[in-house]
Amino acid sequence: MKWVALAALFTFLNAVRQEVVDASEHDAVAKVPIAVFFTAPEPDLPAPQNVTVDALSSTELRVSWYYPRLPELNLTEDCPVISSVYSTFITTTDTRGSARIVVDKDGTEMITEASPTTTETSTKAEDTSTSEVPHVPHLEFEVEWMGPDGNLNSDRTFECQYVVTGLTPATNYTFAVRALYEGFESELSEAVEAQTMTSPTSNLPLILGLSIGIPLVLIIAVCLVYLLCCKKERETEPKLRPTIELVRTQEDLLREEFQSKFDNREPTRPTDIAKKFRNKNCYDDVLPYDHTLVRLSNVDYINASFVLGKKFIAAQDPMPDQGDDFWQLIWEHNVHVIVRLSSDSINQPIAIYVQEAGVGHWVMGHDELEVTVTTQSSVGSLLSKTLQVSKGQTQRTIHFYHLKGWFDDALPTPEDLVRLVMIGRSSRRELGPRTPVLVHCGAGAGRTGTLIAVWQMIDLQVNGKMGNLVRVLEDMRKDRVSMIQSKEQYILAYQSVKEYESGDWSDGEENYEPA
Repeated sequence: MKWVALAALFTFLNAVRQEVVDASEHDAVAKVPIAVFFTAPEPDLPAPQNVTVDALSSTELRVSWYYPRLPELNLTEDCPVISSVYSTFITTTDTRGSARIVVDKDGTEMITEASPTTTETSTKAEDTSTSEVPHVPHLEFEVEWMGPDGNLNSDRTFECQYVVTGLTPATNYTFAVRALYEGFESELSEAVEAQTMTSPTSNLPLILGLSIGIPLVLIIAVCLVYLLCCKKERETEPKLRPTIELVRTQEDLLREEFQSKFDNREPTRPTDIAKKFRNKNCYDDVLPYDHTLVRLSNVDYINASFVLGKKFIAAQDPMPDQGDDFWQLIWEHNVHVIVRLSSDSINQPIAIYVQEAGVGHWVMGHDELEVTVTTQSSVGSLLSKTLQVSKGQTQRTIHFYHLKGWFDDALPTPEDLVRLVMIGRSSRRELGPRTPVLVHCGAGAGRTGTLIAVWQMIDLQVNGKMGNLVRVLEDMRKDRVSMIQSKEQYILAYQSVKEYESGDWSDGEENYEPA
């Protein structure tokens, strides 16, 4: 059996050899029967990736993409131009010129002279016979694009980029690319939109505009200069600088705003209780409303009002015989921060409810409070004192601030007012963040209202809220009559808020404490 099998195999191989020899004698390529048992796998073509479109001109767009190497199809380079699967010489017309590119078996290109055909097969000259060049599969790409008219156009290329020409200027186009190989097609890539450049326009309008406009502007400028010179000669007073005019204009607007909204000082709510104690009011036209009147257990009446809830107490200066009443208010309502804005005056004497440092301690109020000045300092016109107040075993620390020199015709600067507010805010945060701040002046309305308005505006901004001076003052006027009494005080409040917004006042409030 072994010899029979070997004889059969020898006979089969001899038949194959004879068929190859016969085929070569007739100048034909040998057909090996074994090949019929093997079929090449169908290629799985991926779609082109990273498609981009660049505008080259008003009528040209360049489409570029990336295609990966596919070793299973003998494509061993990214974005190949031509892929050869045979070790033979083939020729093809390259799009870069009219010369032919000859590719040998190791991939080397050799440029030959031009050929009239786009792709041709060369034959290798031999002395005895010629052989047929086998078919060479190429990887191609099909570019499709569509304009706003809806017409679909396409073209093919071996390269990984393609320039589309003859487009309409300033027009959107949509592009997609697919790969082609031996009758197989990949899916279309993701669509990409691009717009051609705007068609260049003529410079004639610009030239005409410059040639006519420049002389016209010069003529107008000369006329304006002449008119200004004539007007300056007629004026008797020197003209103020534009920056000063701008500031005065802003102040004029603020004066008009105050006059139209807040110039009326008539009470809008009942003041029946205050009218019963006329001898305890410094001014008949500044009386506390009944609903915000500060009430005390051992005092029948005091000219003081809660403002903006119980955040502030606005009060008139205590009369000479009201020192004990004033301290009763301070103790009963747990006041830790006191701000005095009036100055000593012979015409308007007030109770000396805070002694000088070094006096020791004294007893004030109807509850016999022991008061001691522990520290005292002064910076400019601001006097600062720290008080220790005790009633039995209960002790409290009170910060007292006195801004001197504020009169109707002598206002403090916005910087001084903001600094006082920041010091007061720091003390309130330290000693009594939920207790009212006591602010008082002659009537407890004009200067007191100005400071409270600035304080409230700064608090709103610190808490990230939008502040409005008009709205704040309207709310204050609901609690006490005549808060901010004059246009000048209204302007000072506005300028102080602007000073806070433009300066570095937001951090380190404790640093504003006088030394």
